[in-house]
Amino acid sequence: MKILQLNTNHCREAQDLLWLTLAENNVDVALLSEPYEHINSHSWMSDSERLAAIWVVTDKFPQCKKPIPDSGDSWMKLDSVYCVSCYAPPRWPLETFARMMTVLELELRGKRPILVTGEYNAWSRTWGSMHTSPRGRLVEETFAAMDLVLRNTPRIFTFDSCRGRSIIDLAFADRVTANRAKWRIEKFIHTQSDHLAIIIEIQEDRRNYERWKTLQKWKKTAFNAGTFRSAWDDAYLSAMSADGMGENMAAQIKAACDASMPRCRYGGKRKPTYWWTAEIADMRKACFKARRRATRARQRPTFKQMRDGANTDPWGQAYKTVMQKMKGPRSPQPTCPQLLQQIIVALFLAQGEASDAEYGIDAIPNVQPVTPKEVLNTLKRVKDCKAPGPDGVPNIALKTPDVRKPIPCFPSRTNLPEAIEIAAIGAAT
Repeated sequence: MKILQLNTNHCREAQDLLWLTLAENNVDVALLSEPYEHINSHSWMSDSERLAAIWVVTDKFPQCKKPIPDSGDSWMKLDSVYCVSCYAPPRWPLETFARMMTVLELELRGKRPILVTGEYNAWSRTWGSMHTSPRGRLVEETFAAMDLVLRNTPRIFTFDSCRGRSIIDLAFADRVTANRAKWRIEKFIHTQSDHLAIIIEIQEDRRNYERWKTLQKWKKTAFNAGTFRSAWDDAYLSAMSADGMGENMAAQIKAACDASMPRCRYGGKRKPTYWWTAEIADMRKACFKARRRATRARQRPTFKQMRDGANTDPWGQAYKTVMQKMKGPRSPQPTCPQLLQQIIVALFLAQGEASDAEYGIDAIPNVQPVTPKEVLNTLKRVKDCKAPGPDGVPNIALKTPDVRKPIPCFPSRTNLPEAIEIAAIGAAT
């Protein structure tokens, strides 16, 4: 998701130019401060005093939105991320600003993941100002209590005019979102405002635990035997080849399982912790690398050990090490098709087809077909707690079909469906 943070400075030309800026940079959401006018659209939302606004300019539909009362703040949830836009005018006294920060903290408590942007007209050494003002100290304390981190690059100015430069447009996010967000100043975007355009890109989290991933297996604890029997009785199994019969029966069993129990869903149980950062990931990677080196060095014999072992075992590790050094690197394998064909012809002589009678193999005798009773007796011996097969169907579902429902029997034990043969090979391995 691509986000534009901008203070239009209550300028009509700046808001008119905003349309072009959003289109040229493929922006999804605009978090604005001091908009010139309100846009009558479901994708636009601003606070009661119209000091801060959020504008969705793509086809993304806000999941929920709300202006925060008695403050210049408003928030909107997009792609499971809470986007907040704030503005505190410099004319506000410190008491009003403190009340705004308190209301903001109470409103956003428990909302994760979250991105808070806006202009607070606050200065602090934390984000590169020359001094720390009372507002800046209050902003630091509020967002520290909310466990949000600053995304601004220190000493990068966001306000540039003839009156001077300063850092007053800030962006805060929770630790997980901060690791996925990229913050940068776009100096080449003309905004017709004293404030520079800020682009924030939030990368998609592959471990996003709110995106459910449906697995193949079913939740057998919620199995309904009556529903399964009804779905199985309504199934139609037509007579066809062995492979077709096996595929048809497997599809009918899966349909009955879907009707009688829900599928297991993976919700990302290993949620990313709030304290995880890129620096910790780099240190973890370096630690694993050092541990592997130490393990290999401990397992590798020293020169003294190989020298002493050469007397007792002349063909041991010392001999293998010396021969490996003498042989040098392996030569590349041949890849020429003509050369490989000559090698195959020289090594493997061509032979004609031979019948089973030449090798003394008797013809396969008449084998009785597989009966439904034999299938049911085999299923009774299967335990419910055993792991399912490759299709993921629980064993308790396979033992549920009533005897009154005819189970298709395969005409020969030597001509089983391909799916059953694959399952048998997987179980044997």
